[in-house]
Amino acid sequence: MNNEINKIIVWIKEEVKKANAKGVIVATSGGIDSTVLLSLAKKAFPNNTFALWIDIYSSLNFKKLAREQIKKNNVNFKEINLGKFFDNFLKEIKIDELDNTSKANLKARIRMITIYTYASKLNYLVLGSTNAIEYYLGYFTKWGDGCADLYPLLKYKKSEVRELAKELNIEEKIINLSPSADLYPNQTDEKELGFSYKEVEDFLSGKEIEEKIEEKIIKMHKNTEHKRKNLINYFK
Repeated sequence: MNNEINKIIVWIKEEVKKANAKGVIVATSGGIDSTVLLSLAKKAFPNNTFALWIDIYSSLNFKKLAREQIKKNNVNFKEINLGKFFDNFLKEIKIDELDNTSKANLKARIRMITIYTYASKLNYLVLGSTNAIEYYLGYFTKWGDGCADLYPLLKYKKSEVRELAKELNIEEKIINLSPSADLYPNQTDEKELGFSYKEVEDFLSGKEIEEKIEEKIIKMHKNTEHKRKNLINYFK
């Protein structure tokens, strides 16, 4: 994995240079994917990495974890609370009853607009944290967290992201944390999906899994094909 880390760092540097940009920006969440991404960004651009923590009714635990990682990596950062903006937006468009998924997607898209505003000001490229399993399932918000300039983790499965995290000396409490986008209370990826990341990895590697889980995975992949067409520039 050490070699993989070096490859990713070199690739990020090359892509930023091609774009004539000055550095990279990462939206931190406190989860493993964004934490790995922030660590890689810092290694690629020690003086030109910018982190954003965008709070839209986020949990205190994830906020604490994100702050710890920003401090650990010693990068320039900004904390922004957009809870009131989120409420006012819903009020202005006269939609007061949305399900959790619709609200989560709206939060992700508000964050995307914020990230790109800062990226434009700084002339930085936005790094996306989507991994290979999320990509295969289409488990990301279109024009939200699935929107970025570069996707350094897109070829890595969740288990491989954990291996990268270990090589980067990321704390066990983050590596072992239940994956969550933290977009509504008590949300976890696997609870929302109805199956585990391991089951998806087993399916993709040809191992036998429960039939109803296999059917769910196949259906989700098929139904989200339109999302994958938008992820053009990614780490190869």
